[in-house]
Amino acid sequence: MIRIRIEGIGRTQRFLISAQKQARFAAGVALTKTARRLEMRLKAKVAAELPSSTPYSRNSTFSTAARRDKLQAVVGIRDRKPGRGTAPAVLLKEHFAGGVRGNKPMEVALAALGALPSGWRAVPGSGMPLDGYGNPRRTAVAEMLGSLKSGMQQYKGRGKRMALTGYFAIRPGTRSHLPPGVYWRKGRALKAMMVFVKGAGYRKVIDLPEMARGVMAKEFAGHFRAAYRQAVRTAR
Repeated sequence: MIRIRIEGIGRTQRFLISAQKQARFAAGVALTKTARRLEMRLKAKVAAELPSSTPYSRNSTFSTAARRDKLQAVVGIRDRKPGRGTAPAVLLKEHFAGGVRGNKPMEVALAALGALPSGWRAVPGSGMPLDGYGNPRRTAVAEMLGSLKSGMQQYKGRGKRMALTGYFAIRPGTRSHLPPGVYWRKGRALKAMMVFVKGAGYRKVIDLPEMARGVMAKEFAGHFRAAYRQAVRTAR
């Protein structure tokens, strides 16, 4: 009978278990650092491709940390809205996927008033005051929607200077010499506040999966090696 005795198997098992733990630790660290790097790239891409975006949109990127028991890190745009506002992910989604954008809150309000049909969007007219990012000023939008909701136009001034003043909407399909939209009137003077156009399409300008593949290929291995060496040095 031939007997074979293998010595040191316990040490080998302990080594393999330790190596597995250290590898999982290193993978978690590497994923977290790679995700942060990708988030930095994403934030820079949003600023470069969407120069008129607000700080609210540009600062809406996020990344999560991987854990040893969950080797996963997430990078993206926040999808939670602040109070009554619109979530950044909703505002920016067409730039990531292309296609027709969704309705903005103002457009939802115009649709509820019966002024904006399905499939149409509202863009600022020449009379609409804009903020520093090219968006309609909130105070002007609130005044316009409030006037349309009340359906009131008032005569202002005295004597020969008295003029009918207020907002009115021209729905698409209405026979009019004016394009569909919302107008402000004072006597015979008109200002186009919002112009109605067929659903505006967007092309995809930010390819997050492709960015992730590039950053992963460039960054992960180096972060993993560094984290694994550190884990081995500090292992007890």
